[in-house]
Amino acid sequence: MTGKRFGARRLTLIGVLTAMAAVTTVFTRIPVGYGYFNLGDAVILVAGVLFGGFTGAFAGAVGAALADVVTGAYIYAPITFIVKGLEGYIAGRVYGNGNGKGRLMAALVAGACVMVAGYFLGEATVLALFDRVFGFGAAVAELPFNLLQGGISVALARVAIGGFRRSRII
Repeated sequence: MTGKRFGARRLTLIGVLTAMAAVTTVFTRIPVGYGYFNLGDAVILVAGVLFGGFTGAFAGAVGAALADVVTGAYIYAPITFIVKGLEGYIAGRVYGNGNGKGRLMAALVAGACVMVAGYFLGEATVLALFDRVFGFGAAVAELPFNLLQGGISVALARVAIGGFRRSRII
């Protein structure tokens, strides 16, 4: 499924994963600080690892940014589009076509680190240009929540990927 062809099956898969990322983000949302904690990253990581960097990037960028718009967190949507897209892409690229728990964990952790670092930089710099609430202090205050979100999402993605493989669904 990681090939470059875009047949109906692949487009459907990308659409479903994008919707899953959006729905998971919206329905697991817990407001914290200036943003919200959610488990949508688990879907993005699964999409990147199991179906490749492009699929992970699209599902992450579009699904998570759509969730920001739907929940009223408009100011985050452009940052989310870039950060979550990179998260899914990096997870997919690090995993590549490889096997093994070490490579899987490296891919999941790399994707989560991109999310944590991306939001830190986005809140400290870009969002600070548009709203005085943001800046370095706000980014530091959000850091523990983003680390927790990334860690839990890595664990959930690892369990989900293991379950998919054992059941031979994927």
